[in-house]
Amino acid sequence: MKLLTAALAQAAQGTLLVSDFNTGTQLSSAFADVTLSTPLELFGTREFTNVYVNEAGSVSFDKEFLNINAGSQTLQPSDPHKIVIGPYLGDFASVTTYYDQTLSTASKSAVDAFVQTHSSYPTYASSYNLVVTWDSATGGTGTPGSSQLVLTSNGGLHFALLSYDSTTPDFSTAQGNNGADAYAGILTHKGRDALCLSTISDATDGGNEQYLFSLVDFLSCTHSASFSECGEYKNDYNEQYQTELVYKTVASSSSLGFFWEAIASCYDGFAIDASGNKKFPAQCIYEADQYYTSWSTPINPRTSETYRCKQVTNTFVQINAVSISLDALGNTPFSLLAGIDVTKLTTLGQLLWLVLLKFAVAMQINDNLSLPNSMHIDGVRRIVRREADDISRMRRAVTTPTGPDFIDLLDELGVWMDTSSFNNFADITTALNDIAVATDALNSDIDSIDFTVGVDAFLPIRPYHQTGVTAAEIKQMVVDAITVTADVTVNTGNVDNLISDIDTQISGELNEVLASSSCLGGNKNIPSQPNPLWVKPDQCCGSKPIASAQHGCCQLSNGNLRYFLLDSQSCCNGQIVAAGDPSCTTTVEEVDIM
Repeated sequence: MKLLTAALAQAAQGTLLVSDFNTGTQLSSAFADVTLSTPLELFGTREFTNVYVNEAGSVSFDKEFLNINAGSQTLQPSDPHKIVIGPYLGDFASVTTYYDQTLSTASKSAVDAFVQTHSSYPTYASSYNLVVTWDSATGGTGTPGSSQLVLTSNGGLHFALLSYDSTTPDFSTAQGNNGADAYAGILTHKGRDALCLSTISDATDGGNEQYLFSLVDFLSCTHSASFSECGEYKNDYNEQYQTELVYKTVASSSSLGFFWEAIASCYDGFAIDASGNKKFPAQCIYEADQYYTSWSTPINPRTSETYRCKQVTNTFVQINAVSISLDALGNTPFSLLAGIDVTKLTTLGQLLWLVLLKFAVAMQINDNLSLPNSMHIDGVRRIVRREADDISRMRRAVTTPTGPDFIDLLDELGVWMDTSSFNNFADITTALNDIAVATDALNSDIDSIDFTVGVDAFLPIRPYHQTGVTAAEIKQMVVDAITVTADVTVNTGNVDNLISDIDTQISGELNEVLASSSCLGGNKNIPSQPNPLWVKPDQCCGSKPIASAQHGCCQLSNGNLRYFLLDSQSCCNGQIVAAGDPSCTTTVEEVDIM
């Protein structure tokens, strides 16, 4: 019985993914500068042509990583802003380190199969692999044994694979002990108290003590302490959002080569624009000497306002429009979008695809109306059948963005990415095509896109005491959005053939805005003296006075009205809950990036 138990225990332990690791080069010093046969782009657009294989359990970029204090395991790199990846970073008493850029057929197949199984890329085939193995390591915290890192790439996708020859070492206290325990994963910057790190718990667990990290998408940081330069992100207007802290690289021509960002997502009932987009980035800005730090929230190019989460029912008018057919883009400058499966793209690729599609529609709306409109992608529809009469319908000609249109497009893209390399529209589509090729996202079976169009009912160009946007303008905006890809013969007189309830939607939205704005001070009911932010007690919300900049008004399930605090609460399904309550927050679809 004891023999059987021992055999089962051994079977449960992990194994190194690459079995022929000891056929490569043996490290003969504290580190080796290794030139990559294929450059890697990590966490954005910055390209790396070499790495440093370090005896201290890691591979680093920019410079070797050696400064780990013996006995304490404290991570003390001597210079900032490097990327360090390792399955077990530690000061080993003894270790034999191997590295190799040429894998056997069997090992390459094992790497490819692991990525295929544990990522969204079932056809992944590597064109480059670097395997580093720290064999029979002793010393440091615990019993490290043997651990392995594989950097794998197909030219556009890049991953890090971590594997162990025994049960994964315990890293549970490493982050909270200022580096006194060994650390596994990815880190950047210069110290335990000021770094962006991603640990094994945040990676894809492949079982058998093997883990997968994506090196393409922005690096998700595990805690706000990673941003000690700027601290936790705070928006100047309210706190109706949750944030994800990320690290991303930019072209090496940049003075820094990296950015710290917070990606904010508005809670339910709030959005950054009228159509319902919920995400926006903010950047941590600081000088190299760290005497100056601050968060910078960009300007929304569609509204010319600083990004913030605003109440959807306050001044927004949203119309659920029909699906738009991607087939219709086939003979336009945006034809590439029709052949790409957006759900397979990396984060950067999805952003490019979404902004381009929205811009193609917005260009046509702006031809007729000067409304600060927006468009939200609600979902994608896969091909069920293609109707010949649908494909042959006349659509409005979509032109190439040039001049001011191209500048506007760069403004929208610039919120999310570095656009310095885009000199014309072809540069943008080429970049998107390259990403699509690398992620096997071409030959898409997506047939159409469901979308919502929106506009702010109170326009900055019109005083609040005037009418604001009209029902006729809203209907024309929807018609313009539809004629891009659905049918050029659609007009304000027959659009109800496609959207049967369009008039009901418009009147309902405007009535809701009128009631909401009367309550929250969006109209003439704000007194000028002595407290301009307070609405009169008899206006709404159970005849209670509310501050329009601080309070929302919630209709409870029993029909009563009650105000809630915008910075800490939400109104959800007839009750007031804490902001970000998971029972009230919808799940963002895979393509719902913005």
